[in-house]
Amino acid sequence: MNVLLITAKSDITELVSGVFISKSMAGKHRLSILEEPPSGISDIAGINFLIADICSGDDNLLSFLKSSQTSDLPKLIIIAGIASVSGLLNNGVKINDFVFEENLDTELGIRIENIFLRDFKLNSSNSIITGEMVLDLDKYELLINGKKIELTFKEYELLKILLENKNKVFTRTQLLSAVWDYDYYGGSRTVDVHMRRLRSKMELPYSDMLKTIRNVGYMFSPELE
Repeated sequence: MNVLLITAKSDITELVSGVFISKSMAGKHRLSILEEPPSGISDIAGINFLIADICSGDDNLLSFLKSSQTSDLPKLIIIAGIASVSGLLNNGVKINDFVFEENLDTELGIRIENIFLRDFKLNSSNSIITGEMVLDLDKYELLINGKKIELTFKEYELLKILLENKNKVFTRTQLLSAVWDYDYYGGSRTVDVHMRRLRSKMELPYSDMLKTIRNVGYMFSPELE
């Protein structure tokens, strides 16, 4: 999972980094750190979870948090006081949880783990579970009804991104960038080829949960039509 921390404070950076190390998350999740909100949507391609420090009251950060590019991202907000929460909600910012800056030492790790469990369904075994489908992030395995499904690494990475961002639409370019990186020159249609192969390996109803969004890209939606 790709986590983005936005803060200009070195002490907060150290605390968040320390949580990922102490909780043995560093090998499972990638933490990126920015002092200011990114300027373009390509800068957050593949980001699954956002931690933002709003204690300074940065208007640019507030605009970023309520923008369409981050509206569906799970967010943990670091605040100075409870009034900040009301201000965020009144400005249309969706947040999943918040933590007071003064309580970071004792509460930060708990808040992050709760979001991983509640919003990403990452359990103690580090798996994403949808019904009888289990994506084991430690073993790089997909199990459906207890049966192992053989995937290539690219197929696994595609499925992982979509499962970590349920009901979020990714363009082919975003998926290409996240899985193949920017230096790949094979063209975005390679995403279509891998998605077809991935669907063919998965059983119903899970293969139908991989939805094609016409002229845009793909998403994983557990709600079948």
